Amino acid sequence: LSLGKAEIIHMGGIVATIDVLQTYQGMHEIQTLGCTLLSTLSKDNLEVSLCLFETDGVDIIISAMASDPMNSDLQISSVNTLSELSIDDEAREFISRKGGLML
Repeated sequence: LSLGKAEIIHMGGIVATIDVLQTYQGMHEIQTLGCTLLSTLSKDNLEVSLCLFETDGVDIIISAMASDPMNSDLQISSVNTLSELSIDDEAREFISRKGGLML
């Protein structure tokens, strides 16, 4: 079974990924994979970006970054996700207020 981005999104993949990231906060490989998935799904997709803002996704992504600052794979996947979410000035300010860098 192979699902595309649209199917994953419409089947609750965003919320499920956020839940997994929250549940497995100390498992950096899962954090990295989850952030990579969120980055991929949010690329050029306003619906996903809004969902991440509404489900505390930004907080969880920033928490993932803070949990292992020396893990370059985790840092890159997290920053890529936040970059995809930085769609306008308001989004960038929100991310900055949550502890992320102003992108």
